Amino acid sequence: MRFSLISAVLAPSSAFRTGIRGAHFLANVPLKSRNGAVDIKTLENKPLVLYFSAGWCRSCKMFTPKIGKFYKGNKDEGFNVVWVSRDRAAEDQVEYYEKAMPDWAYIPFGTPEIQEFIKKYEVKTIPAVKVVNDAGDVIDDGARMKIEKHELEPKDVIAEWKKLI
Repeated sequence: MRFSLISAVLAPSSAFRTGIRGAHFLANVPLKSRNGAVDIKTLENKPLVLYFSAGWCRSCKMFTPKIGKFYKGNKDEGFNVVWVSRDRAAEDQVEYYEKAMPDWAYIPFGTPEIQEFIKKYEVKTIPAVKVVNDAGDVIDDGARMKIEKHELEPKDVIAEWKKLI
């Protein structure tokens, strides 16, 4: 597939859709946090945890504090989290983020890439956790259990992810 300036203008998520070499797979996906827009450079060259969940999901409400603790206790180890909401309305997403989420990035409600990521990462149930590299390739599909079960030290889990990027 050829890349041109026209395709970049016409397809805002062209890095994801065309697989431009060297571009972070989230380069053209809007990302927010409590501090406003998220600079994609802060996510580059680090393992990225995609966390799929929703405020209406009971299992998510039980898992969110666990992944939140994992993140807060280890965020300086060189990884990031992006929350991919499955909430049914923008207001629900914002309410759940403000109430339950650490200050990690999220994809705003209604962003078309949310559905693309659900399909690409075969998310059938939530909560779901996929650890990916800058190209969006899954490097750990079992991260939820690692976080939930505490079988390994978090620093060891993150070190393993770093080896895989």
